[in-house]
Amino acid sequence: MYDTSNKRLFRYIEELGGDRMNPLLITMIVILVLGLVTFGMTYLVRKRYYQRIDELDQQKNQVLKKAPYDELKEVNKLNISGQSLQLRKKLEQKWNEIESVKYPRLENNLCDAEQATDRYRLVEAKKSQDRAEEALDEINEDLEMLKNDLVGLIEREQANLVKIDEIKKRYHEIRKS
Repeated sequence: MYDTSNKRLFRYIEELGGDRMNPLLITMIVILVLGLVTFGMTYLVRKRYYQRIDELDQQKNQVLKKAPYDELKEVNKLNISGQSLQLRKKLEQKWNEIESVKYPRLENNLCDAEQATDRYRLVEAKKSQDRAEEALDEINEDLEMLKNDLVGLIEREQANLVKIDEIKKRYHEIRKS
């Protein structure tokens, strides 16, 4: 009727208390199952939070690779004055703000998110992740605007140099005649 493994199982159940199981045993099994489910859910949620933090960190690295280092060097080499000089100073100030204020704020938010996740403070971790994402978007927008402004300044200055050369050539021709 039953195979040997089922016979052993029924014998074990009978030894524990027959057809009616001990309420203490049922309570312990329920607590054990709930504990395992809670552990599994917590593990999965923490893993997802850590993955999101890693994604934000990778995005941060990608954004910083787009930083306009070459354009800043080129603008600093230019011999400019007047409004262009004021614009250059304003752009350098914007870069310094990104580098010394916004980037460290982003780093702090990522660090806070990771620490909160370590301590199972998932609501706090989510808020830190959101702040880090906002800071990342802000830095990305600022870097794009900064790069566009720097490229515009470089192009204007190069166009001005061409005009100056043309004026010098015309001056020399007029002077000859």
